[in-house]
Amino acid sequence: MPHTPTLQDVLQAIVASREALEVKNNMLGIDLGILRVDHRRISERVTATEREISETIPTVAAVGGRMDSVESRLHALENRAEDAKNRARRNNIRVVGLPGKVDGSNIVRYLEEWIKKEGDPPARPSSLNLTSGTEGAACLLAALPPQIVRD
Repeated sequence: MPHTPTLQDVLQAIVASREALEVKNNMLGIDLGILRVDHRRISERVTATEREISETIPTVAAVGGRMDSVESRLHALENRAEDAKNRARRNNIRVVGLPGKVDGSNIVRYLEEWIKKEGDPPARPSSLNLTSGTEGAACLLAALPPQIVRD
């Protein structure tokens, strides 16, 4: 026959359940306290990160503007370098007997002074002494075209 619980048995079960619930409630309170501390720390870190980001935004914007300027200057320099390379390939004069280093940027004036100093060049290229191996040669580039400023 099944045992019917007495009032004393029911009371003991209620007390045991209450004690178990109190233990679990205390554990949940401790866990909740830990979560609150973690949440506070995370909130502080998020606030600090947001502050750093907001302080960095103007710097990033300024760097972006400078980057655009640098890219524009780089593009202009690349164009000038390409132009110089092409002009060097197409528009150069190789003068045998002319020193390898030409002083100044005005080539016409330099050649006029050099011819006055050295005398007229020989009428025939075959009369130059090209076999000695000591003759110098200078490669003179054509003058730069006028620079156009582009924005």
